[in-house]
Amino acid sequence: MEYVHYSVMTQEILEYLVPPQDQKAKMIDCTCGEGGHTFLFLSKYPNLEVVGLDRDREIQKKKQSSVWNPLVTVLPQKKYLV
Repeated sequence: MEYVHYSVMTQEILEYLVPPQDQKAKMIDCTCGEGGHTFLFLSKYPNLEVVGLDRDREIQKKKQSSVWNPLVTVLPQKKYLV
């Protein structure tokens, strides 16, 4: 898969967003895109479960046609009025 976006502030994100180590943890990536930050988290925390949201249909198709970590579930993001 060709990347069109590169993750930024990766060290800061991994430093400040630390999931619990003594129990199962789930992270919600609300703009998962091509999964750059999710990949970083799963590389560092392999037992982490991730739910990714993205409105971009092309990104959703890329996810469905690529081999991602089975702990990642990508759901389409929808607009909700509150």
